[in-house]
Amino acid sequence: MAHEEKDRLLLTKLDFTLSQAKVYLALSKLGKSKADAVAKTAQLDRAETYRVISQLEKRFHSKNNNIPS
Repeated sequence: MAHEEKDRLLLTKLDFTLSQAKVYLALSKLGKSKADAVAKTAQLDRAETYRVISQLEKRFHSKNNNIPS
């Protein structure tokens, strides 16, 4: 099993969808990037990539709001 495949499996065990895992890993690999580059790296179409980025933003935003300051 390839390293990236193991990472995707781990993220799905943490309640990421497969698409979310692909986009998250693409972003962690590329850093700040245009959606086209993220979509290509994640092997998703651009519209799906935008949808998933929105889901991830909501996911992390809600988790960060629950952390006591």
